[in-house]
This record gives sequence, structure tokens and C-alpha cells, in this order.
Amino acid sequence: TTTTTAAATTTATTTAAAPTKLQFTTSLHGGQIQYNASLFPKVLSRNNQLGAVGIRMDLFWDDIQPNNASTLDESKVAFYRSVYAQATVQAVDCDPAHGSGSIVILGGPPSWARQLYKKNVTAFLVAWETYLQHAISIVGTSPVLAWQLWNEMNHVPSGWINGDAFTVCRLFSLAGEAIKRSNSSSIRYVNVMADDIVQIDHMIPWEKAVSGWLTAVDASGRYLGGDDKDDDDPLLSRCDARLAIDGIGIDHYPGTWSLMRPLDYNNWSPLRTLLTRVNNESDVLWYGKVPAVMETGFSTWNKLVA
Repeated sequence: TTTTTAAATTTATTTAAAPTKLQFTTSLHGGQIQYNASLFPKVLSRNNQLGAVGIRMDLFWDDIQPNNASTLDESKVAFYRSVYAQATVQAVDCDPAHGSGSIVILGGPPSWARQLYKKNVTAFLVAWETYLQHAISIVGTSPVLAWQLWNEMNHVPSGWINGDAFTVCRLFSLAGEAIKRSNSSSIRYVNVMADDIVQIDHMIPWEKAVSGWLTAVDASGRYLGGDDKDDDDPLLSRCDARLAIDGIGIDHYPGTWSLMRPLDYNNWSPLRTLLTRVNNESDVLWYGKVPAVMETGFSTWNKLVA
């Protein structure tokens, strides 16, 4: 089970006392309930028993557009619509003083979209925008605690794209802009896998990844988007994702799935780093971003156990 801390609902720009009650959500994939919306009330019931304020769930691109950019899997669309409608009832029943609702994860591209990216980046970004429109429409008026733009862009599963700093910047920007146009005032997060002692192809150290997304420059310091030759194409012009990112979330499984020195169950150094940076006025990149723990727990899945 993974959880999200209350940090998602507290700003980093004030020194007010933290909420006395920990706020968290539980995580769910539609496949865990066989994409059967009639089973979702059981999830909500258990959520209420645990005291969670909502559900964090991937609204997978691969689920709603598995074949191409012009068609939808209507059964999956109906499932997600039903889930978010039921989540609205959950939100109404929760403590209004602290907010409640869903954390919506945008991403999970289908194989055709990955192939499209390799052939034509502009067409890929257009398809991404189409998916975003569908996803936001599916959520509708259901209360949203936060939007998560992709999942662990710094991690190996996103290795097919995470080395392309400019396209990642455009992807985040387009998502953030789409959410803003929908009149949603909910926080727009990026999240990272908090690893720092492994050297694996396509695994980007978490602080370096976040700073790169916030600076809109690549590792060599070159401004993303290159020169002005693409200014006539809004999808290939210069990019700055800073205004599309309100918050920074970490996925951290201390001593197990997350490889952070020391390998210890009590090692919360990534959270301390995150809180320090978003509260440090001299940190021009991170200051003022809203911190959160998007995933945590003690993993029994991985062999790398402290």
C-alpha cells in the first residue's frame, strides 16, 4: 500500500503550524478492481475506515486510448467516469476544513504513442494534448486534491523519453496549461523516484531531474528549445515548465525500494532535502513549490532490502 502525506495540502511559503491530523490518500490502479466500478464502493469504505481523504489513481492514457489518438475505449472511459463520480460523494463526506478528493495521475502512454514519439515529436505532443482533454473531461467536476503530471519521469520506465529534456519540458507545460484552462485551481505536481546511489541507464538522480524541469535548460546549460527557428510552431518553440509546476512530490520507500544512503528504514533524507529546499528563499528554483510524499511504504516486492 502506498500513501500520500498531508504535505500535498500545505503550502511551503508559510511558517504556520502543520495540521494536527495527518492527511493521506491511498493509491489504486483500475486493474486492481478489474475495471469494475461496482467494486469501487468497497475501496471507498476501506478508505474511510483508514481515515484517508481520497484516492490517488492513474488515469492511464493506455486505458482510454489503447489503439490510436482518434478513438476511445468507451468501457474504460465509463469506468473512470463512474469512479470519479463516486469519489465526489467521498469528498463531500470528508472533513471540509482540510479538503478531500482525488489525486489524478496523468500519463501511462500506450505503445502507439511511444512509437509516434520516435517518428514525429510534434505529432506525439498533439496526441498528448488530445489525451489531456479527454482525461480532464472524464474527471469532470469531481473534486481534485492534486494533479500529478506523469509518474516518476526520472525513473527507468520513462527512459524512452526522459533523456529528451526539451520534449519533457513541453509535455509538462502542455499538461499544466490544459489543467489551468479547465479552471482547476488544484496543485499541479511532478514527482520523482528518490534514488541517489545507483547508476542505471535512464535513471536520473532525483534532485538533478527536478532542477532540470524547473530551469528549462539541459545538462550543458543550453536553453531548451534551441534557437528561434521553431518559434512559428507553438509545440516546438522555446519551453519553460516552471509556471506549469506548482509542487514537487517524492516517491520514497526507505530502506527497501528507494536506494538512499544509508540503507536504513528510518532514512528520510529525501523529505528533509525537499522541505529544506522549498522553504529556502535563496533557492530560486525550488522555493515556494508545494512539497508532498506521493508514494511511501516498506516494499516487500524488491530484493534490495536493507
